[in-house]
Amino acid sequence: MKILLIDDHKLIKMGIRVLLEDNKKFSLIDDCGSKGEFLERISTTEYNLFICDISLPDGSGYDILEIIKEKDLDAKVIILSMHEDKSYIKKAFKMGASGYVTKSTAHEEILKAIDVVMKKNEIYLNEKYATIFYELYKADKEIDLSEREKEVGKYIVEGYTLTDIGEKLFLSVKTVDTYKKRLMEKTNTKKRSELVEYLKSNLML
Repeated sequence: MKILLIDDHKLIKMGIRVLLEDNKKFSLIDDCGSKGEFLERISTTEYNLFICDISLPDGSGYDILEIIKEKDLDAKVIILSMHEDKSYIKKAFKMGASGYVTKSTAHEEILKAIDVVMKKNEIYLNEKYATIFYELYKADKEIDLSEREKEVGKYIVEGYTLTDIGEKLFLSVKTVDTYKKRLMEKTNTKKRSELVEYLKSNLML
């Protein structure tokens, strides 16, 4: 198994690397510290597993997930992050991650996560966050947004006015307002601020 660690925190990266090397199960363990270096590595080596931080100096772990999807790489991704907020975790799984391990428990969990993801071909997430999968399933099942509603919702979350959104999407303000009202109906929200929070928390975009 060939593994690439993507993290700009040298101590964290070194600790995980030592742990993996001591295990003797992996044929290759490489590391890099940025999205740019990641692109260089995948141009010369085919990896089976990427262990990636969310925060990178020239991008994010979400960018890595997007690149893997675009290039159709035959590899799994385990996110290794300091972020324990459920919005980060939800987004990672929405974008195709196979596992999520927090840095606070990395040394206890990373080998187990690799085993679950690579050998059992299952999703790995600590029991502490198990309800997130239910929330993801519930959100996807109950609310079906059209592509146009997602576009309008994205700009609303980013703080654009209805006029600005209309100019960007070549729609009248009245039409944009109709889409906003539909979004509020579907998400059962009453105010714009509630809609923004809902879309952010449930990553409907």
